[in-house]
Amino acid sequence: MATPDAEEEVPDRLQYNFGADGDLYFRDKGHASLIVSGILDGESSNFQKLVQERAAEIAVKYDKACADFELDQSPTADKYAEVLDILQGWRKTGECCDVILCVGERDIPCHRAVLAACSPYFKLLLLGGFAESCQERVQLEEVSPETVERIVCYVYSGGVAVSRENAEGLLHSSTMFQLPTVTEACCSFFRHNLDPENCFDIKALAEAYYCPELAKDAKGFVMNNFPAISKTERFERLACEELVDILTSQTCHWSKETMLESVLKWVKSSKDERRANIPELLSKLDLKLIKETYLENVLRRERVLTECEESAKIVADATAAMEERNLKTVGSDVILQVGGLSGSERVQQTSGVYGNATDKVTEVDCLDPGSMRWASLTHLPGHLKYFTHNVTALDADVYVLSTSEDEQVTESWRYMTQSNVWARLPNPRHHHRGTVGMATLEGRVYVIGDRLKAGADVTTNEAYSPSTNQWEAVPHVHVGVFKFTMVTCGEKLYLLGYSGDDGIVRVQTYRPGDESWEEFWAPDYHAMKRQFQSVACGSRIFLMPVSRAYKMYALDTHFRSWVQIRNPKQSHLQCGWTTLGGRIWLTGGREFHFYHNPHIECYDPRDESWTIVGAQSSGIRRGHVCVAVRSCEWIGERLSQGPSTRTARPGEWAWMDELLAAQWTQYGLQSSLDFGVPLDIDSE
Repeated sequence: MATPDAEEEVPDRLQYNFGADGDLYFRDKGHASLIVSGILDGESSNFQKLVQERAAEIAVKYDKACADFELDQSPTADKYAEVLDILQGWRKTGECCDVILCVGERDIPCHRAVLAACSPYFKLLLLGGFAESCQERVQLEEVSPETVERIVCYVYSGGVAVSRENAEGLLHSSTMFQLPTVTEACCSFFRHNLDPENCFDIKALAEAYYCPELAKDAKGFVMNNFPAISKTERFERLACEELVDILTSQTCHWSKETMLESVLKWVKSSKDERRANIPELLSKLDLKLIKETYLENVLRRERVLTECEESAKIVADATAAMEERNLKTVGSDVILQVGGLSGSERVQQTSGVYGNATDKVTEVDCLDPGSMRWASLTHLPGHLKYFTHNVTALDADVYVLSTSEDEQVTESWRYMTQSNVWARLPNPRHHHRGTVGMATLEGRVYVIGDRLKAGADVTTNEAYSPSTNQWEAVPHVHVGVFKFTMVTCGEKLYLLGYSGDDGIVRVQTYRPGDESWEEFWAPDYHAMKRQFQSVACGSRIFLMPVSRAYKMYALDTHFRSWVQIRNPKQSHLQCGWTTLGGRIWLTGGREFHFYHNPHIECYDPRDESWTIVGAQSSGIRRGHVCVAVRSCEWIGERLSQGPSTRTARPGEWAWMDELLAAQWTQYGLQSSLDFGVPLDIDSE
């Protein structure tokens, strides 16, 4: 008989449906055709002739139905399924059964040809010339009667239900009887039901039955959820070798603080027996990558880490390495660009204007304002590419809070510039969505709001402390605002946003240790067109206008007043900017008509002027964040070999000026070099 139709081979022939309780209902839509074809293509027998007769009768019926309904071809899969239903009925009534599977005290009547068509194991056992080929009763060992019943039901139907009670038995029997689709169904069940309590057992089970993909996924679950897993009783029962395997895995990206906490918990669960393992475990941790303040706190609290001479030496060596690393810190600061978008959302049709498809930028590069040289440093962790990135800096480290609304995931990461190492931090207390307010103050990283909204009804306010490696709650914002921006100025956090449709900017402040946010009185300021980019320089907080058609203003926190500031030379909406050396540095962003602006501008508050100090020839981005960090030896070497930025050659950007000139003329301005006047473009 012909092989199954091609339509039976489509990828979606295997159906996986999970119930609310986690149970899996699996069906192979191509199973019936495989069984029936296997029987009809097998050795000639009376049973084969009976099946062939039934198949022919059903084919005639379906062919007539096709003619009646003017179908192009008969529903082959339905024909096979109906034949398999007949065979299932024969099995239940004992008709034509020629073998009995004996499992324990249970007898299960079957048809040899059906079992052989489904399983290479049964084909060899029942038709391969062994003693069982002639025996009416065949004894099966190392399997339970209930599991064999489920396997036989699958053979005659193509479907099976996998639950917590039967999953392990089905995995065992499916590998024994060589039923790969059932094995894969079991793996899908285990994969779907991975949790902190069972992940180690599932990993061991996958390795025992040689299910490499499941073992890989279980290990990935361990690495991705390690802080939660380390709090379980099952974690405490790990052998030292298993814990070492986790600590040394290349896929383990958790911070060394988090890993040290897990080591201490594991040791304390059986302290007397596991003291001897401490030196080995500490040697695998690379303690020099731990924040100094955190290590000092742990050493004061956990004497067990330095009780023996070997452990004490490992800690002392790590401390010395930290001090040596700090000595390599260069006195100057550099500017890092993180995240954002490259390319253009509109491919310009104007001659001479380039454009390309938009993509998320994972590269982290830096600018040395002294030499005006650029260098690429690292990339964001690959799986975070399409997340929303919120970025700030503390000391020499960059902190990134990445959020994904599609996956309902929030991850926090730290990039240690001095060591060129990424480390994942404990998950925040709350799931954050989209862009939030993120800033540092007094050694803590503050995360405020959700989707650029903050207020009493937004509970996702928290702060991360590197010295404790923990997230702590922060009081709710007093007045609800949206489209807000947050920045550190002086010894306070300043949150500026809108509370209504009047366009008036409300200002609120928070000082660490206060029980609540305070409203910061200042004369009303109408921001004209809403935007949410700010940077602090001295005692002033600067707000970026959406274009040069609007004036730039700054909030003077000392005099509690709004001050008009000269606009940048060009529009830099969605730019990255930061303060360094008492000046504001601005990179990238976009103009109204262009989704990339290569120019770098610098604002000097002493003469209140903006200067175009250079242009990026590559790596141009918008929607990114700029932060200033202390440079170090390896970054300095990388920068010395990097390209230098430059000012534009005469006429090089003429095509941009021409189109911008047309834009400004539309709004009554003389040229693209004029500083804008506040226009209500939205009213047009």
